[in-house]
Amino acid sequence: MPINRRDFVKKTAIAGVGIAVA
Repeated sequence: MPINRRDFVKKTAIAGVGIAVA
């Protein structure tokens, strides 16, 4: 299964927000 770039960016953005909040 190829990596969906948009999904990857979404997860990265969500993780970044989580780190920023933490």
